Amino acid sequence: MSEEAKKQQDIHINKGFTGWVHHHRILARWLMKILVVGVTSLLYYLRREEKHIENEQKRLK
Repeated sequence: MSEEAKKQQDIHINKGFTGWVHHHRILARWLMKILVVGVTSLLYYLRREEKHIENEQKRLK
């Protein structure tokens, strides 16, 4: 694969963000991990609350 084709393939959102990601690679990895864990935790919390609300509705009927 040529160098130019590799550069074109390795683009994140836009060129400015790609440069930031490549310059701060470790920080970018940690931020992505934190983002994924945060979204997963939020979804878990919402699903648990939904079950709690359904149980309350069943109890009140």
